[in-house]
Amino acid sequence: MWALVINIILGLWIMASPDILSFADPVAADNNHIVGPLIITFAFTALWEATRTVGKWNIPLGAWLFIAPWALSFEDKNALVNDMIIGAVVFLLSFVKGKITQHFGGGWIALFKRNPEHIQKTK
Repeated sequence: MWALVINIILGLWIMASPDILSFADPVAADNNHIVGPLIITFAFTALWEATRTVGKWNIPLGAWLFIAPWALSFEDKNALVNDMIIGAVVFLLSFVKGKITQHFGGGWIALFKRNPEHIQKTK
């Protein structure tokens, strides 16, 4: 849970950092304005136990933030350092597993099983 909350805060920072750090590169600012809300959305959705795995979707976004300065040829050093540090932190925090205390239906695959796991646990 704490890792998801930190990722939400980092997503907010990524969205606001072009204005706070005065990025001179509009490409870097546009990149952060796109990736920041996605990080927030995935981390916020993963707060609920049934959708906890959605937090893993931030792994490619963190990796993208880390390599974006080279892939998009950032000209601003502030943007380069900011995105690399935040990208690495988001990437690592996305591997933290949250505590799961409840069992849910097992998804669509449970419809095709003879004795799905959630039925076994209720007996």
